[in-house]
Amino acid sequence: SNKLFIDNRQRANESDARIKALVYGVFNDATTSQFLTVNGKLGINTIEPAEALHVIGSIRQTGATNCTLIADANGKIVCQSSSREFKEDIQDLEFDQEKFLSLVPKSFKFKEGLPFRIEGRQVGFIAEEVAEVFPELVRFEKEKPVGVNYDRLPIYLYVILKAQEEKIKMLETNLSLIQKAGILTSGNFENLPFKINAQGEIEVNSLKTKKLQVGTPEEPSGITLFDKKTKEPYCLFIEQGEIKQKLGYCQEESVQNREGLPDNNGGENGHENNQNTNGQNENNQSGQGGSENNNETNGGNEINQNENQTAPENDNQKAQGNDNQGNAGSFSEDQPSAESGTESASNF
Repeated sequence: SNKLFIDNRQRANESDARIKALVYGVFNDATTSQFLTVNGKLGINTIEPAEALHVIGSIRQTGATNCTLIADANGKIVCQSSSREFKEDIQDLEFDQEKFLSLVPKSFKFKEGLPFRIEGRQVGFIAEEVAEVFPELVRFEKEKPVGVNYDRLPIYLYVILKAQEEKIKMLETNLSLIQKAGILTSGNFENLPFKINAQGEIEVNSLKTKKLQVGTPEEPSGITLFDKKTKEPYCLFIEQGEIKQKLGYCQEESVQNREGLPDNNGGENGHENNQNTNGQNENNQSGQGGSENNNETNGGNEINQNENQTAPENDNQKAQGNDNQGNAGSFSEDQPSAESGTESASNF
């Protein structure tokens, strides 16, 4: 017979002997058809095997050194080689890192009665959960996820770690450049050349720029300047193409809604009042006979004085009916006298 039975009793039939005999084997000229089955636990260098295969000592394999024994998708245990000689279709590993990091490790206990049960609390992943995100990390049996290929996890983690290291180096380089520029010292912001207050306003000692925009078409604004003498704020803005000013800060109210406030030259109700540097405006007009009309402005009120009441009036003044009342806001330039050829000068 080409069959081997090692048993201590007579079995009813061959089928019963195959599953109950201590050892059952088949011999054949074709070595691929030969096998040896041990029913029970097999111990090597031990008389009390604790598992199906219990080995005391070293196990040797040939073909590759320092390899890792792994179980493939079909449960086959192999020694995986890393040599290029045994590989083809070599590609860089690319995968969705965010998906990989979405995997949630669990702690658990194995159920009682399992042949592969390990005592105590264990840690790992749930095969069904991993299969939904990374099926290539799962071992299937009859299309059912039964295990996770933990031997592959370090390779994926290495790719993520490498990417993080590159980002850290880039940040360190940028930080070094900033520190060399003198903007940051000792990890704080005390030496920054500007400050940001609670209102979100930037405060700087000096500002130099090629372009500057103040306000928008929807919300026109202006620039606040301070009077050197009175220290009062004035808002400088544009209205109808003209530069104007208002007393106060620009942000206090929209410049479009201000009415009845003093205009550029300190007049009232939109009229212009011309003042010289000492608060007085002299309007000297020379007519026939050398008469002078002096207009003096005190506190925004104009007093019209004619120093020579008997002097003849200028012909042009007669024609225009202008007795030079000094109406605020109207600058009048007298035309040259027809008789004397002299001109009236307005100083403002």
